[in-house]
Amino acid sequence: MKGEIVRGETLRRLEPGLTEEAVAALYYPDEHHLYAPDYVRALLEACRQLGVKIIEDAGEVKFKEIKEDGVLLSLKYSALSADQCIVASGAWTAAYETVLGIHLPIFPIRGQICAYHRQEETINHLIFSSQGYVLSKRNGTIVCGASEDIAGFDTSTTEQGINRLIRLSRHLFPVLTGREPFHRWAGLRPATQDGYPLLGRLEHYPHIIVASGHYRNGILLSPATGQVIADLIEGHPPKVNLDFFDPHRFS
Repeated sequence: MKGEIVRGETLRRLEPGLTEEAVAALYYPDEHHLYAPDYVRALLEACRQLGVKIIEDAGEVKFKEIKEDGVLLSLKYSALSADQCIVASGAWTAAYETVLGIHLPIFPIRGQICAYHRQEETINHLIFSSQGYVLSKRNGTIVCGASEDIAGFDTSTTEQGINRLIRLSRHLFPVLTGREPFHRWAGLRPATQDGYPLLGRLEHYPHIIVASGHYRNGILLSPATGQVIADLIEGHPPKVNLDFFDPHRFS
């Protein structure tokens, strides 16, 4: 991706609503974003069309038995056996440390976000700053995110976190002054100690694969992660060097 530095009037011509303080930026004309809920719905539909069985309301999934040639999982209302198992449970992955016999230091970092209804203003690009970002979605909203705080598995929003985003959005785009977000929400990012995800087979349980710890980039890296995991399942050498992502590196 090739970028260029833009300043002053050129930047404000690209984004007319920006403040005078935003006088220089890196401009990436090929930068893109997606609407995560629609993306997930598309993935679900693609899986169904390929014949994947999706179990809704599975509840807490537990390892009931780990055998040499597979696993037996306990679900909310049933059990499930599998020849190979992928642990992709995000911020909750550390819950499997004991049963898998491996240190999985993945912990949740809460990220708060807010959204405005878009009116006559137009935001053409993703605007990043040291304090967060502002972007426009095709569903008619302007999104501002995202905070980072340690709150365990609490996904509620806080006045402090959202108010900081409101100040940021109004600072970058004064046209938003006086308007309140119509939507406030929070999610949990699965963070690791070194910032790299855990990807790969377990040495002592080679039929179990870990794919977790992507922090802020799980959605963005999901196609590449899916390809790597598919290669591992089918016995093909991954096109990505997994040495940096070895799930055993903390044990």
